[in-house]
Amino acid sequence: MVHGMPTIAEVLPQFLEFLGAPDTVLLAHNASFDIGFLSLAMAKLGIPFPTNPVIDTLDVSRKHVRELGSHRLEEVARHLRLADSEEHRGLSDARLAMAVFKNILDRSRSLKTLDGLFRVCPPLAFADSGTVPLEPPSGFEDLGMAIVENSTMVVRYEGGMTGLVERRITPRGLVQSRGRVYLTAWCHASGIEKTYRLDRIREFWIEE
Repeated sequence: MVHGMPTIAEVLPQFLEFLGAPDTVLLAHNASFDIGFLSLAMAKLGIPFPTNPVIDTLDVSRKHVRELGSHRLEEVARHLRLADSEEHRGLSDARLAMAVFKNILDRSRSLKTLDGLFRVCPPLAFADSGTVPLEPPSGFEDLGMAIVENSTMVVRYEGGMTGLVERRITPRGLVQSRGRVYLTAWCHASGIEKTYRLDRIREFWIEE
C-alpha cells in the first residue's frame, strides 16, 4: 500500500508544519503508540521533538465510558452510536477519534476547559517518549566508525521468522526507544532505510 509513496523523511517535515503552533493540542487514540513511532523517526532524522500536548482519547474513554470492557476506537464509537462499521483507515480513524472526544466532552461536566481536561486526563509529550540518540556502546566501536565515515558493512542479524541472515548495510545512527537500542541503516538489498535491534546483531564487520 505504501510502495512508491513518499518516505518518512519527506513526509515528517510536512506533518510538523501541519501541527501548527507549539500550544496546539493534538488528539489521538492510543496516542503513546503513535508518539513512540513518530519520536523514533524524529530521532533518526535529527529533528527536535514538537512541544504540542497530546490528549489520548483511549485514556479519556477509559475514565468516562467505564461500562465498556474494550476501549478500542471502533468499540467506543459503536457504543456511543457514532459508527456502525469498521474502516480502520488513517483519515476516517482521525475523524472518528474527534467524534468520540466531542461526544464525551458534551456529556461531561469536568471537561469543559483545557485546565479541566489536563487535570483529569494529563497530556502526553513527545519528549517523554524515552527516544534519544545514542553513542555506540562498548563492543560496537567499529559501528560508530562506520556511522561517521558512512562505510558499508555486513551484519549477521537474527530477526523474526527469517532467522540468522547476512545483510549489507550503511549505518546511519543509533537511537534508544522504550529501553531498546536500534540501529538505523540503509539496507542495500531492499533499497530502503531500515531499523535493526542492536541486541539482534550477532556479528558485524566493515567491508574492505
